[in-house]
Amino acid sequence: RKLFQIAFGSDSSVYVSFPYFRPGAGTFGEVHLGSGTGHGESIRVGRSFLGSTHQIKYSHHPSGQAHFSLSGKVRADVKKSSVPLADVDGHLFTFMVQGIPHFDAVAEKDKGTKKRGVVLFGSQSLRPKALKFLGLLYPKSALAGMVHQPDPGVWMNVVAPDGSSRLGLLLQTPISSPGGPQFLMITSESIPLINAQQEVFYSLLGGFDPPNTALERSSATSFLMFIYPSPKSGIEIENAIAQGF
Repeated sequence: RKLFQIAFGSDSSVYVSFPYFRPGAGTFGEVHLGSGTGHGESIRVGRSFLGSTHQIKYSHHPSGQAHFSLSGKVRADVKKSSVPLADVDGHLFTFMVQGIPHFDAVAEKDKGTKKRGVVLFGSQSLRPKALKFLGLLYPKSALAGMVHQPDPGVWMNVVAPDGSSRLGLLLQTPISSPGGPQFLMITSESIPLINAQQEVFYSLLGGFDPPNTALERSSATSFLMFIYPSPKSGIEIENAIAQGF
């Protein structure tokens, strides 16, 4: 199944889009976490978000400006100042999805070209209830101790800070930083159902604050989030920080 696309702008902006499922209305906005909110907490989001029948895309620009929009259809009203791309050293976005069989199937025409690559991910389970993809942006100098590639090829084991490993690959980007060229690491892992009340659910989190703010319990933080299809009365996401971050 085809789940999402990643593209880079002429100015090195990162775009993540989702053209492979037509869910009707979605909802999107900025999630605020007060100081003292930590792992194991639950948050309820969606009730005060904006709505749209269009499939918005996520944009992260070199300046650090992050927003949701769709050219000519959805204005970039949901936005925030995040980390400039050249300064990102880790988490850029999270994409979580369930109801995978409802997404467009891979067709014969979906083959890689010089301008467009096609990446096929596997999973730890034959029929995963849900998947989480992390987009992690690192300078080349930071990658040596993070990945293990036992065989020639694009796939590698990515070691997380807690010692667990995930399937991942590296994408070359046009972004440069003081630590050298930046690479976008995409990892995939099976996760429990995100929303038991909906057969199909997908969500993106992005626009994070710097790690010393986003992961510090004593600091208030915020991030951007969209939810498709739109829940009728908001959604409570159990263990939201641990699952999305």
